[in-house]
Amino acid sequence: MEKATSIYTGATSTFDDLLVQYGEIQGDILTNFVYQSLVNREYVDEGSPIYGGTIRVRRMAMATSQDYGTARTALAGNSLRNYGVDVQIDTGKEIAEELSLKDKELYMEKGGIALLESRRSSYANTMGITLETAYFTELQNTAASAGLVDVSAISNVEDKLLALIRTLEAVENANVNGVPREMMVLTLAPEWYDELEAYMVTLSNPQSNSTRLLHGVEVINARRQKFDAIVQAKGSIAQPLVMSEEFEVGKWQGSADYYAYLPYYFGTKAVMSDLVFACALDEDISA
Repeated sequence: MEKATSIYTGATSTFDDLLVQYGEIQGDILTNFVYQSLVNREYVDEGSPIYGGTIRVRRMAMATSQDYGTARTALAGNSLRNYGVDVQIDTGKEIAEELSLKDKELYMEKGGIALLESRRSSYANTMGITLETAYFTELQNTAASAGLVDVSAISNVEDKLLALIRTLEAVENANVNGVPREMMVLTLAPEWYDELEAYMVTLSNPQSNSTRLLHGVEVINARRQKFDAIVQAKGSIAQPLVMSEEFEVGKWQGSADYYAYLPYYFGTKAVMSDLVFACALDEDISA
């Protein structure tokens, strides 16, 4: 078998070129997948994690007030607590595909960077589907663990969603004293988003853009969500992504056919499981 070649080791390719293309792939994912606007990127350590390693992510935690002068009397303020949650990079995936004649010729002529650039959109779509599916699976599992909010006694869908929003709004614990609606996002399964969209379009939007709002909460159509409705504090789920340092091009064993191989690693975890709630709008739902 011909030895696989990492694209940044060739005379016409550099590691910096690879990073540029990886940045473009991640940019495509950011543009085309809704979960990217929801995921928590508040990393405590900006260093790049490795597969099997962890990265610490910040969660929402509010400061507390105390009687004026008490901190100075004690010659100390409240200690800053560590609100980081460790997310393990525990999932490895790979994209491996045979190259078409056109792609092989491109690789032969211009090197791996040109090939990676030509396949960028396809790789971004493949990765995005995998990452978004993992995101909504974790979101749904988190909501299910908390138990569905019972809105069965409410007949109107909008009122059911308002009850769901108020559930999150009223949370008080060691981390938060209520959650403002501008810090929430409501994700709806497509059938329910479609049912409500015509109504939401008529509502006032102080942001003056295409964002849909319901009772002051951003609403998103979540095509990979199976639950009817989930409300969360933005950033409740973290999903750090690690791109491999090598994009390989080589020949399949015993074949003249070339392949392209791109591994990547990620971890998905709820870092604010106390701020995620779901409800059924019609009938029972399950993960």
